[in-house]
Amino acid sequence: MHQYLSMNKKIYQFIIIILGIIMLLAFIWLRFIRTRLPKEIPFDFSLLGFLILLNLCGVYVYILISLLRKPKPMNKNKDLIFN
Repeated sequence: MHQYLSMNKKIYQFIIIILGIIMLLAFIWLRFIRTRLPKEIPFDFSLLGFLILLNLCGVYVYILISLLRKPKPMNKNKDLIFN
């Protein structure tokens, strides 16, 4: 039962994070970017641009997953030895 509640909490945290990011991006778009754009946007999407965008999205998803995972406990028996 405890594991189910923990999973539910993680899902809610993920949804709240995504909604917060969407709201922040919408605010930035509507307040700053949209008013300064030209009427027609010259949009030429190359393979290099796609790979860069794909890489950025992958890094973002990795960061989100690592933040939502339970951190591993550190081994307290090991001491750091500096040579």
